[in-house]
Amino acid sequence: MGSIPTLGTNHIAMNQLTLPSFSYNIKGLPDKPYIFDLLRKQYVRLTPEEWVRQHMINYLIRYRQYPPGLMESESTIDTQGHRVDIFVYNNDKAPLMLIECKAANQKLTPVVIAQVMRYNTEYVPFITCTNGKKHFCFQKQKNSQPYVLLREIPTFAEINKWSSYV
Repeated sequence: MGSIPTLGTNHIAMNQLTLPSFSYNIKGLPDKPYIFDLLRKQYVRLTPEEWVRQHMINYLIRYRQYPPGLMESESTIDTQGHRVDIFVYNNDKAPLMLIECKAANQKLTPVVIAQVMRYNTEYVPFITCTNGKKHFCFQKQKNSQPYVLLREIPTFAEINKWSSYV
């Protein structure tokens, strides 16, 4: 398990998050670091947003039992080319959750949350927005009711119960 990296001549310091730390792999030059993405199975440019995304991926897999084979990172979700940081599918490959990751220093304002909600072109039953320090998870109510804020990010078993809904 590494310490929080401080990288490069621009002093890109990755912030401490409320998500659990994990053993990550970083390579590259100090001013151009790359971190290994477990879902894409390749090294990707380490940015403050990527730091949050990799911590969220790790959290979902290790602590919420999300199968990596049912998750995608940086997925295109519509014909306009909108991308979602993490997309989660059920066992039948139907969309269950979209997750938008922001840099730790970006506040999760109502405007940011509304932007994430607009990305929901697939009408997934769960939407999560995180900056690595705060996490908001919303669940779609059946019968066309609005999304409600959950107390925590559900386990995969809990969201997979929605297979028949999607």
